[in-house]
Amino acid sequence: MMYGLIGRTLKHSFSKEIHEKLGYDYELKELEPSEVADFIRKKEFSAINVTIPYKETVMPYLDEIDDHAKAIGSCNTIVKKDGKLYGYNTDFPAAKALIERQGIDVKGKKVLVRCDFNVPLKDARKYRKNFEANTDYLNKFKKIGCMNKLDELYCSDKIQFGESYTFDDLDNYFVNIEKDMMNSEIGFGRKVLQVFEDNGLSFEHMPSGIDTLTVYVHQSEFEEKEQNIISGLHRAVAPDAIDLEADLALIAVVGRGMRRNRGTAGRIFSALAHNHVNVKMIDQGSSELNIIIGVENRDFETAIRAIYDIFVTAQL
Repeated sequence: MMYGLIGRTLKHSFSKEIHEKLGYDYELKELEPSEVADFIRKKEFSAINVTIPYKETVMPYLDEIDDHAKAIGSCNTIVKKDGKLYGYNTDFPAAKALIERQGIDVKGKKVLVRCDFNVPLKDARKYRKNFEANTDYLNKFKKIGCMNKLDELYCSDKIQFGESYTFDDLDNYFVNIEKDMMNSEIGFGRKVLQVFEDNGLSFEHMPSGIDTLTVYVHQSEFEEKEQNIISGLHRAVAPDAIDLEADLALIAVVGRGMRRNRGTAGRIFSALAHNHVNVKMIDQGSSELNIIIGVENRDFETAIRAIYDIFVTAQL
């Protein structure tokens, strides 16, 4: 082929449509790990893009690698010139251009660099040298593995990592409210949220059942007003019980492709059980666009790895 994209699973890719609109004859070529080296050595292409999981795999077979690709430790573009293969990484200059276009100055500021778990931390740190930014939070994300906002996993037909949001506090609370037949009490949910609103608190998530309702809040915001909120809830809805549970994290598996794929939830929970992750909370809307799972902070990174492996590495 002249131009194309190589990867293991490419059903999600729009590269062919995009490049053909630009006038290129572009092919998608799925390769098994054992086929990558032979494909690169044959050099039967003019230029190709490389996607997961082969951005690092191809590097030993290239004749020249540009500075960005070396620093980051991955290559997503290969060009053949005079019989030699030149490797590039266009991710960094693209990210840099977007930041500069928005007029954002990150020099000296704290920045969270979200990277795939397969990317070594030392490689991700290379970004900060180019931006002169402080990426201390990256260490906390990798070592502690918890945030005060959702860590989202976006998917089309397969699940891939999306953005990770910034975090300042590593502890979170589930406020569990129990009341017999609360679902038959008109305005119950509104009254509960009114108490939080009156105390100036927002909530991240609110799963509910027939006799239970849980409000997910940030510990740093909740602690100062805990007694006011608890007493306010007792006055507003007269619950049978209120329990507080700390050190919990949410994982949201999100994507329109979930609608078309049977067994997504089964694969997620089988993977978590196999990795000994206890699921504290489950919520899925009727839209089938997301499944939200609550786990203990100590299990967060294990859970992320388990979900990633079952959909991307194992490709089940």
